[in-house]
Amino acid sequence: MDKKFLTVIAIGFLLLLIGCMGEEKLTAEQVRDRSLATMEKVETYAFDTDISMLMRGSEVDMLGVKEMTMTMSGKGKVDEKNKKMHTEMTMSISGMTMEMEQYIIGNTQYMKMPMLGWVKNRTSDDIWDEGSYTHLVRGIGVNFLDDEKVDGVDCYVLEVEMKDINKIFEVITQQMGSTSTLTAEELESIKGMGFKEWIAKDTFLVTKMFMNLQMEKEGTTMNMNLTMKFYDYGKSMEIVLPEEAESAIDMGSMMGA
Repeated sequence: MDKKFLTVIAIGFLLLLIGCMGEEKLTAEQVRDRSLATMEKVETYAFDTDISMLMRGSEVDMLGVKEMTMTMSGKGKVDEKNKKMHTEMTMSISGMTMEMEQYIIGNTQYMKMPMLGWVKNRTSDDIWDEGSYTHLVRGIGVNFLDDEKVDGVDCYVLEVEMKDINKIFEVITQQMGSTSTLTAEELESIKGMGFKEWIAKDTFLVTKMFMNLQMEKEGTTMNMNLTMKFYDYGKSMEIVLPEEAESAIDMGSMMGA
């Protein structure tokens, strides 16, 4: 074999070794924090969501049905800079399908509900507070799982430690445009929970989230899976409230708030 050829191979192998030695090895916490710092700068993005739920019990509704399935799929877009959000959802409950639509403009939530039409309600004052989201995420413990690809993008996969379930629940609901928390009774009914996050290696943007939740209360069990995929970061999002929603029923007034 030609010595010159051997020399080229040896130099190439040496450069490969040097490259590997110089590659930065990050901890799970460092990936979490770099992603958090990147996400803090995000002003616009879109997402798809899929939810499936199975409830079993002696009676899970007023008709005495012992098993009920629910699926929900939809998409949304968010403009944090201008405090706007729009989501469209299709929900199916035991074969019955309904369409729902939601806008959040500032601190007002508008929802198009079956049979009711457009209704509106005030959201939590801190729904657009990025500091609130940062505070929630920064203290959550994480561990590495095997790397995976999401739509062709190489991703770190982080598994979240289940030490503070209420905090994790707040993180997820805030991403979906809510600020719900769990009561002590609801927390006690949780029998299992898993949460994973996929973070792009090149940008540290979140590409995907997954949560599994198992609950049991008064003889009724529930198993829920939620998947969210995020994309179109930084792109222009046209979010305009429809004219018919401007005359929405004020649920706060109806409830005496």
